[in-house]
Amino acid sequence: MVEDPVVIEVVLGFCDAASVARFARSSRSSLRSADTVARRAMEKVGMRGSALEGLGYLEVRGQRTLGVAGHAVVGAGAWVAYTCGSGRYGQLGVGSVMDSSKVQRATRLPGPVFCAGAGARFSAFVVGAGVAYACGDGSSGALGSATAPCSSCTRPRPVPELARTRVRTVSCGASHTLWVINEDRGVVGMGSNKNGELGVGDRKDRAVPTAVRTADGVRLVGASDVAAGVNHSLCACAGGLYSWGAANKGQLGHADSHARVFADRVETTSWVARRVAAGGMFSLVLDADGALHACGDARSGALGLSRTGRLLKCTRFQPLSSMSGVILDVSAGYAHAVAIASPGVLYAWGGGYKGHAAALGLGDTSLGCDTPRLVYLGDDDAPVAVAAGGTTDVGTTLVRMRSGAVLAAGGGLVVPPVSSFRELLPAAVAAAGVAEAKRFGPRDDSSAQSYYFAGIF
Repeated sequence: MVEDPVVIEVVLGFCDAASVARFARSSRSSLRSADTVARRAMEKVGMRGSALEGLGYLEVRGQRTLGVAGHAVVGAGAWVAYTCGSGRYGQLGVGSVMDSSKVQRATRLPGPVFCAGAGARFSAFVVGAGVAYACGDGSSGALGSATAPCSSCTRPRPVPELARTRVRTVSCGASHTLWVINEDRGVVGMGSNKNGELGVGDRKDRAVPTAVRTADGVRLVGASDVAAGVNHSLCACAGGLYSWGAANKGQLGHADSHARVFADRVETTSWVARRVAAGGMFSLVLDADGALHACGDARSGALGLSRTGRLLKCTRFQPLSSMSGVILDVSAGYAHAVAIASPGVLYAWGGGYKGHAAALGLGDTSLGCDTPRLVYLGDDDAPVAVAAGGTTDVGTTLVRMRSGAVLAAGGGLVVPPVSSFRELLPAAVAAAGVAEAKRFGPRDDSSAQSYYFAGIF
């Protein structure tokens, strides 16, 4: 029924996603209809062309459920999230301030976790049809007033300032968060703003969601993806690619390398940005045709552009031409990057700083690599989502497999120092999370999927 173009436009124009999700729970055929509507919605926000080939609705739903910094956050696909690593500020969400090298189950959340992020000392979640939760250090304001009167909270709590707002996605920087909200997909920021990374026109920290604006005072809306880095931010939206914050290493993609306190449009010539990733001092952009572009600090090799040399910087986005296939997902850590390309292979590069090369999962602890290297993970269980992160001392990579298992490579508390990928979260645990979704929701196999659909669009 919904395959008809006219019906699709009616659904998108007059029905909210939650209503479509409830409809999608009724049968497998209606779930396929929801898939059609989801694809149309992605096309309307810039996901079109060959990049959609092989990128099914069931895979899209899990792409935002991984986050890693000094700790790891994994949404298990239902009402649960698992964490491990540094926890001294409560960022693990388990009710304590103890570090843990073992995976623990965070405090139960009131809905399926379809989006999770990890900042330097905090974690953020988008739950159900768009409710914001967070835990950890809130002294920068990145969690709103949820931590008052203390500077941190050890269990996920609703972000009060977003209680009546439908949140679509979140990205966590070192000390700030970016949220995409409401039907117009506007971008708001909270937290540290010393480098202008909130894009609000000044360098004052914010503890309340403040709209990101251009220099003309226009709100940034129509966002298809946002990325918060250590001290800069990126956004792919209907109006093009925008960046703001620090630019000392050229990470904003502007030729003048001047910092921005407002969102400033980046010249992208003939390509259209679809997905963005902000690392330590570099940026990666995935375009609508499935190709990658990079700019910023080249010293660690995280740009994947060997011709730039490790002692140079790249102030304009340059294409990465050393990977084959359509790129489906990309993530940037402090000094390394990872990407998934069709038909389900993993690439990794960078890691030129001490302690970061192990995050590439290449089986050694060398000085990293300047160009993308293929990481073989097997033919039967392909990677579907990635998250790169870490601190100044160590890097970590998380990879979600099609089976639901989560693999990790790197060092520190998140993963005992290893140089090849190991299992962090077994597929059996993820399957248990889906089973819990069935107990608390509809009894058919479309339960978790329909709830994810309610949150994504």
